[in-house]
Parts: sequence; C-alpha cells; structure tokens
Amino acid sequence: MSNINSPEYWDQVYESERGTGKRRIDSERLQYVIDEMINHQSNNPHEDAYRLLDVGCGNGEMLRLLHANLPEWKFYGIDITPKTIAWARAIDPQFDYRVMPAVDITLSTDFFDIVFCGETLEHLEGPEAAVFQMMRVLKPNGVLICSVPNERNNRSPEHINEFTVFDALKLTTGGDMTKLINVNVKCGGISTIWTTKKG
Repeated sequence: MSNINSPEYWDQVYESERGTGKRRIDSERLQYVIDEMINHQSNNPHEDAYRLLDVGCGNGEMLRLLHANLPEWKFYGIDITPKTIAWARAIDPQFDYRVMPAVDITLSTDFFDIVFCGETLEHLEGPEAAVFQMMRVLKPNGVLICSVPNERNNRSPEHINEFTVFDALKLTTGGDMTKLINVNVKCGGISTIWTTKKG
C-alpha cells in the first residue's frame, strides 16, 4: 500500500477544512496540554521565555487556542504542507511557522520547553526518527506531549502505524516508564495522550 501522506494530499485536506470547524480541537486534549504548560511554568519559574513547538501543526488551530490561554508563551509550528504553512503565517504572524518534516527537524537543539505532537505519529514512516528529533530540540528539563489513536480505532487509510497504549508509551520512553509524567486514555478510549520528560 502506498503512503498517501504527501504534502499535496495534506494541503488539500487542510484547505478544505478552513472555516468549517471540521478539525475541531477537542476540549479534553486542549486542557491536557494547557495543564502541562502551566505545570512546566510552575516547575521552571526562572525561564526567560517559554517556547512550545507543535509538530504537524496543520492550519494552526491548536496553537491559536493555546495562545488564547497562555499568551506569554512563544509558539512555533511545523508541517510538511507549503500552502497550509503560508496560509497560517498570514493568519498568525506572531507565530513561527516552518515547512519541515517531523523526521528531519532542523531547529536548534535544547530550545523548546514543550514539544506537542498530536495525532501525527500514526501518519509517519519513521515515528522513531521523529521522536528522536523532538527529544533533541527539547531543553534538558523539557517535556514531549504526544497523542495517537488507539490501535482498535486505526481505520483510516492515512494511518500507516498502529499503536497499543503500551506501544505508544514505549515509543517515547524506550521502555523506561519512569520517564512518564502523565498518561490519559481519552475520549472513551479512542486515543491516548501522554507526557514524557527528556532525559
């Protein structure tokens, strides 16, 4: 089966969704990320700036919602979609958007407080490489927040990876569960969102 997850495919998907509310960010996932951001600030009160990177940001919906709640943070987004990123830059000039694949992030090492990767790893032909890159760009005290559909709900032709809850957690911890900060099997078991500390 060929991988349909091309920049052209996702540019078309994102363009068709603009203004429709179709890719609505569920409130449970949004609140989870906000809570992790607040926790990070509390645990690291002397940072000169707090930075969050959204890997697979699409049209930037999540970043806009996070900014509305925590405007003091600096927000960055990457996606493989040139047209979508150009559109997002025009809508949100205060954010730093880049065209960039998750498996080859060319941003500075030890730069971000939080990296968020929501419902993206299942689309990648190399989720391990993406996790490596996301961990690399995190500060030593930073955290990686990921969410993926649970295995039994993986019915989309866009999904080339299936994750049980344990497989998902192992992907970011290497099996060392002491690196986990938080786990939530959410939305009636449809997906898992979890936080891993760098180290």
